[in-house]
Amino acid sequence: MQIGLASSFLAVLPTIAGADSDTHLLGEMRRMFTAQDIKPNVDLAEVNKNPHLYALGPVAGLKGEVTVLDGQVFISTAGKARPNVSIDPKVRSVFLVYASVPAWHSVNVPSAVVTENDLAGFIDTLLPRNTRSAFLVEGTALSVRYHIQNYKGQARDLTHEAHDRSKVFYEFTNAPAQLVGFFTNREGDGGSFVHLGQKTHIHVISMDRKQMGHLESIQLAPGAKLLLPEKAGSL
Repeated sequence: MQIGLASSFLAVLPTIAGADSDTHLLGEMRRMFTAQDIKPNVDLAEVNKNPHLYALGPVAGLKGEVTVLDGQVFISTAGKARPNVSIDPKVRSVFLVYASVPAWHSVNVPSAVVTENDLAGFIDTLLPRNTRSAFLVEGTALSVRYHIQNYKGQARDLTHEAHDRSKVFYEFTNAPAQLVGFFTNREGDGGSFVHLGQKTHIHVISMDRKQMGHLESIQLAPGAKLLLPEKAGSL
């Protein structure tokens, strides 16, 4: 049954994505709260037929986080002391934002860009209005705080407050890491794959692949690199 729902999302993808963007969306974040929809709507094995896939989303049932990095599907679930990070190409997610990016354009991150909010502002200066784009950041994280969803209730009981209570938080410091993110400055995208009032949805994954989840905050060391899709980076 879930496969059929994922297929129906794929069928409407050109309308959702829009002609000006290579960033696609299956499902919407807001449906988790308006329709209590946390079902396994998106089959990563099907979406991953797209080459050079990069993607973010919550595991079905809000039982973890999904990060796809050049076709490699990482999932993280909450553990007692540390997260459990593994590769699962057959995982299903509640919703998914994704892009196929065969080539990247590298930009030096200014030393004044340190936090996640600084990063969103910096990207906004590089891209035109009404734009969605995937992006990566590679560098050293002086400090990182992130969360993994671990919802234990019934779908019908999901509220914003319950969603926030189900977050399990982790931190690490002074380690090389990658940020896998999606940016939008399109009017009306709040609640689709970014929270209202925000322009980015970002997951962090440590280079040793032992830590991964939804970014809460970061302090970047100088020397980080921002990667934008070759098409977006040349605009």
